Amino acid sequence: MNETNIGDLHQWNSDVSKPLIPLDVILCLYILLGVIGNAIVVFIYGFRLKIGMDDRFFILVLGILDTIVCCANPAFSLWRNLVPVNSKGNIACKLAWFSTRTVSTTSGLLILIIAFQRFLKVCRPFGRQMTSLWKRILVAVALAVSCLLHMPLFIFYGEVTLHNPNRNITGSRCGRGVHFDNKIPAKAEMGYFYFMFASAGFVLLSIIILYTLIGQRIYEKVKRTKARKSSIPNSLSSQHSFTPDENGTNDFGTTDAMVTAPDSNVASFKRPNTNVISSKKRRTRKNPIEKHRYTLMFMLISAICVITYIPSLTANILQNIDSEIFWTEYTDSRRALFIFLFQFYIFNHVANPFIYGLFDGTFRLEVRKLFCKNVS
Repeated sequence: MNETNIGDLHQWNSDVSKPLIPLDVILCLYILLGVIGNAIVVFIYGFRLKIGMDDRFFILVLGILDTIVCCANPAFSLWRNLVPVNSKGNIACKLAWFSTRTVSTTSGLLILIIAFQRFLKVCRPFGRQMTSLWKRILVAVALAVSCLLHMPLFIFYGEVTLHNPNRNITGSRCGRGVHFDNKIPAKAEMGYFYFMFASAGFVLLSIIILYTLIGQRIYEKVKRTKARKSSIPNSLSSQHSFTPDENGTNDFGTTDAMVTAPDSNVASFKRPNTNVISSKKRRTRKNPIEKHRYTLMFMLISAICVITYIPSLTANILQNIDSEIFWTEYTDSRRALFIFLFQFYIFNHVANPFIYGLFDGTFRLEVRKLFCKNVS
């Protein structure tokens, strides 16, 4: 390629990348807020809160995955925005696609596993529950399945050639290949992507169904609790105002008198603090669903996951943003809209630390202690 063509290619790249600057700013905010927020989640739930490892296991794993996603995925998207038609490095491109997709898919599968665990805890409290061993096995299976599902990306993704007939220049992009001389690879590519879209839809639908059943069960429990309170004298209502749940445990699966030793996973019992229990009773009388706050927290996390992934999947189905037509014939605003929707799933991983802070008062207190020296 001569110097004139190189200059034209740089100009074309500049012309299509400048309208994406607002999206670049959003991606930088994703990195800043997501990495810091999720790192704080991992630190506080991993080292500051004295709850059993079984109870915080999913939060820790999800926090670690979210930290990786908020670091790698926005950075990769930012690079693609900066050099949309002038990217180089076929092997690096394939590795970047595989790693970013694998981590984000593992996070989505973990949301499904958590939904099933909350279903067992809320809807089948007296049945078999997910043990510590099975939690670890399922996380490992989710990672292995995600890696296996994305192995074809090494075939279908890489450095793609883009020709602009209006400028008579040829560029390159890190993305999905759209040209195959043989019809069999083309059909295999489309079959693979249809399968992936169907799998993602199945996961999202399963999450919706599980939390619908969970929400219905919580509503029934709250309704029965209110009816029971209204049927007993006021002098006795305080005795029934704080029942962790039907099998005597709180939403984390431990009794209120049970605490975890700082240096051990073995639970021990101590005399409950009367003032703390009284405070919990008052709070529960005001809000009868307080005891389900962790289930509701994971429910909101899952809802945000569904809400943010649906636009991304839709944008993927409607438009291949790595095609020549997309970068030569679409308007700047239309390109920016599709790319924003394509990258919107990252917001799910950024929002999770704020959801923890909304539902977990102890987490909020530890965050204040972390940044404010005078908080006790």
